[in-house]
Amino acid sequence: MSADDAPATPSDAADLQDAQDTVTGTVQATYPRPRAHGAAVGNVLNDLAPSERANAPQDRSTLYQTAVDYWMNHVQDADAEPYIAVPDFSASWLPDDGKQYALVTKSSRWKAGVGHGDDYTAFYEQHLMLRRVQEDDDGERELSKGPLALHVEIMPQYADLVYASGDPLQYPDEYGEGTRVVAWTTWADSGEAVETRAYDAIRAVYGADALDVARDRNDDARRIQKAEAHIRFAQPEKNAVVDAVEQSQRLIDYGGQSEIDAYQNRVQAGWQEARVESDRWKLLGFDAQPYSTELKVYQPRTGTNARYRTVSRIRNSKPPLAE
Repeated sequence: MSADDAPATPSDAADLQDAQDTVTGTVQATYPRPRAHGAAVGNVLNDLAPSERANAPQDRSTLYQTAVDYWMNHVQDADAEPYIAVPDFSASWLPDDGKQYALVTKSSRWKAGVGHGDDYTAFYEQHLMLRRVQEDDDGERELSKGPLALHVEIMPQYADLVYASGDPLQYPDEYGEGTRVVAWTTWADSGEAVETRAYDAIRAVYGADALDVARDRNDDARRIQKAEAHIRFAQPEKNAVVDAVEQSQRLIDYGGQSEIDAYQNRVQAGWQEARVESDRWKLLGFDAQPYSTELKVYQPRTGTNARYRTVSRIRNSKPPLAE
């Protein structure tokens, strides 16, 4: 769902309230609160039983192996991807737009596997994705991205996996072995909402017993991968906002103690995009955070609204979901 597709809410309203201080002559403006947009959350499921650690990967009862078995039994060939696993998916969090939604699955070569040298075999990451279903003029089903996105990545986290170089797979030892799940979605108001969507999709495809969250989820490993919010504003305000982003960059860049990632791109019609990313926003009075935050201004090549987007990008240390 793009910002233009989102339903109007009071926080998205254009009528801002300004208050003028009659003594100083300054004007204090109250702006709308940003709306949640894209978000991603990572989980580790400690679903590898100690009694199965010595088993071959295909003989382990983990969510990852369940997903691989599903692919082998139903998809079997990459040419059949994306494979429609659930043609008529329903959930309380889907858009109420009268459309049909499906869950599709595919796989992709992963960064680690088993074996060494010529005997190395890569593992395959499993993907679940939400798609909208409609029929074309010939009655054939067509898949398209809908107003709400969901992408669930399912990966192994086994101590006996290696990279193609032969080096062992690196992951935080304190989080244990099992299955790693990363869910990416839009228009979710909390990390728990992101997780709920992932769990609903997993159970819909692989069965109600595919995962036991209460038993297997390692709560210390729950991490925010990305958090994004946006504010829409009228196009005539775009240059002023871009100027404010540039001034912010110059202020937090003073002293050169932290890397600043700044990017601007002009097109014939004016500013297409301005972006600055830093972990030093505390210099402007914001609370210090253990991750970097990006401000981005962009405008579609068609349409009249510019968008001001804030993205928290996680570098090195990913914040716990509780934060």
